[in-house]
Amino acid sequence: MNPDLDTLVTALYVRIDDLLASNPHWLPQRPVVGIAPRLSDAELVTLAVLSALSGFDSEARFIRYATAHLKPWFPYLPQRSGCNKRLRRSGELMKHVLGALARDCPSFHDDVWLVDSTPVECGRSRDTVQRSDLAGWAAYGYCASHSRWFWGLRLHLITTPSGLPVAYALTGAKTDERDTCLDMIAHADIARPGQTLIADNRYRRAGFEDELNAAGIELIGPATKTEPPRPAQRFLKPLRQIIESVNWTLKSQLSLERHRGRTRQGVAARILQRLLALTAAIWHNQTTHQPRPARSLTAYDHRPLGTNHLGIGFWPERTSIAARTAELSDTVIDHFTSWMLRRSISLQDQNPESARIVTGPTAPARLRLATSSSTKRSTPREDPAEPLRIRAPSTSEVPARTASSG
Repeated sequence: MNPDLDTLVTALYVRIDDLLASNPHWLPQRPVVGIAPRLSDAELVTLAVLSALSGFDSEARFIRYATAHLKPWFPYLPQRSGCNKRLRRSGELMKHVLGALARDCPSFHDDVWLVDSTPVECGRSRDTVQRSDLAGWAAYGYCASHSRWFWGLRLHLITTPSGLPVAYALTGAKTDERDTCLDMIAHADIARPGQTLIADNRYRRAGFEDELNAAGIELIGPATKTEPPRPAQRFLKPLRQIIESVNWTLKSQLSLERHRGRTRQGVAARILQRLLALTAAIWHNQTTHQPRPARSLTAYDHRPLGTNHLGIGFWPERTSIAARTAELSDTVIDHFTSWMLRRSISLQDQNPESARIVTGPTAPARLRLATSSSTKRSTPREDPAEPLRIRAPSTSEVPARTASSG
């Protein structure tokens, strides 16, 4: 992990541990008699955030990576199945932690909100639609931004201009977005007079705007051709771009569409995992007064040159690409030389006079195989099972600088 990610993970673990100590009713219910888990709930949620920020969309792959590289931070790590079961049962816990972190951010009290929804695809084949455990919740819907149909869910978000999620909902693809927005505001109990909500034309409905006005919330959206320009409409396009960038961050950097959930609990837990990772990054950036934008994840998911998708370096960061290419070339040649030597020994065991390796003293790492024209066969071999025999020429047929005694 890089230093910025180390700091975030440490601060997040301490904050979650303090929250669970003061709110023990957030913990998942466990039997009084039984084996106590060796991995605490604070460590589990921290690992979930670390997995999302590191770009892992496979729990098995992350567990292998954590076992190899994160043992000093997490002495005990469960197997993939144990981690999956505990994560699915920790949905309510992650919701409480997400809400607490959001309320700790200064931007939570911003008087401007942005609302939008984005598709969460859950399957493509007809068999998946018929047999999936998500059937009845997931449905077919249309994505206007990509001009395609999909089968799955929709993630509805209400965020601040800094990208902080203040309310969210995961519904079927055909659920009305305006009704969902009203339910999110009522469920989160965040309505307050003087609030402004910015939405696109999909949220246009007279009854929807009337209900918002009754709660003291002003709706700003695009005006129709027959309507006069709405107040503050000039801020619509730049602020609408923010919620689009939040959706893109969730999908590209936090792999929202590659959630791999197969059950309702699994999908909900993995979506909450991504939202919690985004909220934790914004919380850390704002509370530590970082100079970068609050929703920027570059400091936490950036991998230096020479690291693969697991964040594991396969050459030193300061090694030039040209030097590494030459090193790899020499390695390949050395492997080829070893293979040819083993092949030559095998041929010599069958017929000691049939093969001979000629190498040059000036280039010991490169194999030079000299063959004479007399070894070429003008006709095919009579026995296909007969091994190919390569005979090296005599010293007089090879330049002196490349000949050796064998």
